[in-house]
Amino acid sequence: MSSLWGRAREAQTSLKCPECDASLLIARSCHDVIMRCAACGASYPLRRFIAEADSVMEDFLENVYVDRM
Repeated sequence: MSSLWGRAREAQTSLKCPECDASLLIARSCHDVIMRCAACGASYPLRRFIAEADSVMEDFLENVYVDRM
């Protein structure tokens, strides 16, 4: 998990990548939050996985501004 000013910039989730079945990372930038796969490099919009959110995603999103989701 990387961080900037004490807040996580990404976290490993239990959700699986639709392309390769590896675990997805939830990651934030200055402008948005995405789901990305470190194994195959695919990235997905957060809204695609929000209905399946695990506790890692919920905890991560507590520190993200609403306008980035």
